[in-house]
Amino acid sequence: KRRAKPIVKTSGSRALEAAFSEFAARLRDNGDVCGSPNLAYLKGGVFHQNPITATATFGVPARHLLDNARYLNLGGMANIQTKRGCPFTCIYCTYPLLDGSRIRCRKAADVVDEMQAVQKTYGIDYFFFVDDIFNHPAKQAAEICNEIIRRKLNINWTCFATPTGLTMELLRLMKEAGCKGIEFGTDAASELTLKKMGKSFSKDDVRAVNALCKEAGLPAAHYIILGGPGETEETVLEAFDFMDELEPKAIIAMIGVRVYPNTPLEQTSLKEGIIRKGASILDSTFYISPLIETQRLLDIIHDHAKSRPNWVVSALNIRSEEEAMTALRALGHRGPLWDMLGTARPRKRERTDETV
Repeated sequence: KRRAKPIVKTSGSRALEAAFSEFAARLRDNGDVCGSPNLAYLKGGVFHQNPITATATFGVPARHLLDNARYLNLGGMANIQTKRGCPFTCIYCTYPLLDGSRIRCRKAADVVDEMQAVQKTYGIDYFFFVDDIFNHPAKQAAEICNEIIRRKLNINWTCFATPTGLTMELLRLMKEAGCKGIEFGTDAASELTLKKMGKSFSKDDVRAVNALCKEAGLPAAHYIILGGPGETEETVLEAFDFMDELEPKAIIAMIGVRVYPNTPLEQTSLKEGIIRKGASILDSTFYISPLIETQRLLDIIHDHAKSRPNWVVSALNIRSEEEAMTALRALGHRGPLWDMLGTARPRKRERTDETV
C-alpha cells in the first residue's frame, strides 16, 4: 500500500519526540499516519502541514537502555539537559532549527531529581550539562545550582556557557554546586570574525569572563573555529595572540565550519561559490575562507598550536591521540580531558616581517 511521504516538522524537540512517538504507534497499527500532530507530508504531490503544537513538559531519558557503566568508563560522565531552544544567531548553528529559538526550561527540582536518580542507580557522580548554553537564562541556572546545594549532592559537573551576561555571582554559585570547569563557544578571536560568525559578544566580553573564571577558580576552555567567514592570515595570528593573552586551561580548535541546510552560512557559501545551488551538502561540506589559502591555514595552525601546551586540534592530531585519551579513562579520570592539559605559559609568538 502506497503511503504519503511524511516529514516530521516541529518548533521544538520535545514536541518532536511526542509527535514521532504517536507517528510510530500509528504506523505500527496501520493507522492514519497523516493525522499525526506536528507532521508535514506530501500526498498526491501536494504539500500538507498539520498544526504545530508544543509542550512545556520534558521526558526523562530511558537510561536503562544504555550500558551506563561503559558510558561512564569511556566518556567519564553522564549527560543532563535542562532546557530546549536557543535564541542566539550563530551563522552555522542548527540548534534554533532543531529546538526552536524560544527557550523552554525544565523545573530545577526535576533536573536535580534526575541527577540524584542517576547517581543512586548507576553510581555516576559527574555530569555534563549539554544545554546549548547553561547560563542563559541565568535565573534557571542559579535555581539548579541552589537546588544541588540544598540537597547537598556530592557531584561534579561541567557545562557549555556564553560570555554574555555571565557574572561572578553566578560563577561562585556554580562552583559551590560542584562545577569543575566551563566550556565557552567563543568560536573566533578577532572582532571581525566574531561579527562574521554572528556572535553576541566582543573580545572584551571574552577577556572579562575569562578573568572572572580565573578569579572564581574555575578552569575555562574556549572552542574556536578557524577558517570561517572573513578569516585571513592576520586574523588567525590574532587568534593565537589573543589566546596567549588569556591563558585559559584549554583552547579546542576546529578548522573550517560545517555547512548545514537553511543556515545563514549556507547562503554565504552559495554567494561565495563554496557550494553550488542544488548540490547535496550532507556529506560533511565545510566552509573555509577564500581569503586564506587552505594549506597556509593548516601550516599556521600546526606550527602555533604544536608549541602551546593548552591547544587541542583534532584535525591535525595535536593532543588528541586516541590511545592517550583511552589510557586516561582507564585510570578512572572523570570529566573532560582538557582539564589534564599542561599549564605552562605558552611561548609568545615573535612577530617578523612575514607575520606583520
